[in-house]
Amino acid sequence: MLQLVVGAFLLICIAVVILLVKRVKTRDDGTNKLEKTLAPYIDRDYFQKLEKLEAEEATLGIKKKSALTNVSKIIEKVVVFEGYRQKLAVKLSAAGMQWRASEFLTLMMIIGVFCFFLGMAIGKIMWNNPLIVGIPLGFIGFQFPNLVLGFKKSSRQKAFQGQLVDTLGLISNSLKAGYSFLQAIEMVSREAPSPTKEEFQRLIRENSLGMPLDDALEALGKRIESEDFNLTVTAVMIQRQIGGNLAEVLENISATIRERLKLIGTIKALTAQGKMGGIVITALPTGLFAIMYFLNPDVMGMLFQEKVGWILIGIGLFMQGLGAFVIKNMLNVEM
Repeated sequence: MLQLVVGAFLLICIAVVILLVKRVKTRDDGTNKLEKTLAPYIDRDYFQKLEKLEAEEATLGIKKKSALTNVSKIIEKVVVFEGYRQKLAVKLSAAGMQWRASEFLTLMMIIGVFCFFLGMAIGKIMWNNPLIVGIPLGFIGFQFPNLVLGFKKSSRQKAFQGQLVDTLGLISNSLKAGYSFLQAIEMVSREAPSPTKEEFQRLIRENSLGMPLDDALEALGKRIESEDFNLTVTAVMIQRQIGGNLAEVLENISATIRERLKLIGTIKALTAQGKMGGIVITALPTGLFAIMYFLNPDVMGMLFQEKVGWILIGIGLFMQGLGAFVIKNMLNVEM
């Protein structure tokens, strides 16, 4: 009976996750009501996009509202999630994902509950103790979407940082050709590769909707979290206030960033062997324990049955974590 209940609940969780992902994928490009109202005056392709979206929705049978959206709205009203939801919204924006924070939090909770019940079933079958696997697996499942989001955010920021030198060069050349700074930014939004293109398109859109250019640049800097780009923003803001040769300033910043990236690449090459050694040393005890457990489960299983065994496992995990922390800090070179 318990297995049927757990299996039915897992199937429901999978169905809800599929509906949530489908809901996000079929959403528009993330514009709010104000942008939609003003879009006909700032975007010539607006009506074509709208007609295409309506045709797709009619073909797929998508409704404007769903029960899943209502669940997300309920989570938005829960005060305990307010601070975390705001941080999550900033993180989603930095990762370039068109999800609402409440929807992503709903996905985290569903996956967490799914993994919790899955872990309970595994723990009941293997050790006759559901919570021994359910609690840690539920926590891992809850944090897994957040880890994926962090990876996407980091990848996007690294890609933007890698394109920053070429972006500054394009802006500098445009200024030398007689373009204004705003026209140079529009050139970047058309010619630059992703994700620089999308970020500068958003900057142009925010400025078109009434946000001052300085504030839009600062918002872009907060999303990217790049010291080099923040330096560029500072230089631009100073130039706009007191004047100066912005093209030359951007060239100097570009040259500095280029030399800094070369130095970072050299340091990564020199520390790569140490990092790989740290990964192997950290993963080796866990791998050996897993192999020995499957080869001789009766002997290794005693660690989970006795109090002393749990103490030894805790000491081992603590020492492993301490060793990994020391190795990471030894190889971490601040730039």
